[in-house]
Amino acid sequence: MPSSSSPTPASSRPATPTAATGVPCPKGWFLPRYGAGRLERRNIVECEDSAVYARASGHPELVDCLLTMAEVEWEHEQYFRSKVTGHPLLRLFPLWPAPPPRERIRGSFAEAGRAASREPVAEAVRG
Repeated sequence: MPSSSSPTPASSRPATPTAATGVPCPKGWFLPRYGAGRLERRNIVECEDSAVYARASGHPELVDCLLTMAEVEWEHEQYFRSKVTGHPLLRLFPLWPAPPPRERIRGSFAEAGRAASREPVAEAVRG
């Protein structure tokens, strides 16, 4: 019989963020969704930038896939934005800048060969 001081087997411990990482996680849904939304906003720009770099490095075959990924990240950002909009904690955590309309991802790339979402994100990252 195991002694009372022996460690609890992993299979009998709860699968919580605190148990998995040892880092306490505050209760509630706002902060995880807020963080995910900000991350998705930056991911839009990273995918657009990657498409610019792919074309510049002679890999135009990757551009369509990367722009599609940017559009998917745009949808993810919209989902998380819709979940946190109106939450009282936005008084303490300012809402990140909205990305341009989804259609501008491909439109700006086709017209100017640059990322449509680049400028607003710089402010969100610094702020």
